[in-house]
Amino acid sequence: MTVEHSRLASNSNFGVWISDNIRAVIRDSAASGNGTAFAIDQNVAGGSMLLDGCVASSNETGIFANGNNGVAATIRVTNTTISGNTYGVSTTGSGQIVSYGTNHLWKSPYLPFDNGVFSSSVARQ
Repeated sequence: MTVEHSRLASNSNFGVWISDNIRAVIRDSAASGNGTAFAIDQNVAGGSMLLDGCVASSNETGIFANGNNGVAATIRVTNTTISGNTYGVSTTGSGQIVSYGTNHLWKSPYLPFDNGVFSSSVARQ
């Protein structure tokens, strides 16, 4: 699945949510005012998400990855801004949010919650 040059706004649940065996690339898109901007939820292997040049702002959660039963659920993030969300990045189970080191993760000074951290970083090549 590919999403490009899109605005995902004011959805009560998700801007983009993918599940088992779906591979998604989201480029140059913005998600705001959603429950969660970008999310992956895996029960079986095979799915992944790449965010490139995106913005997640003013959502309950910016980026969320959940892996069930030991199945990896990975979101790779590059050139993306995560700002002004209640929670910036969040993982549960075996979910991972991997940064290529070219992102901006900013916490709103008006919210008392933790902004989260990337699970790991990959060196640029």
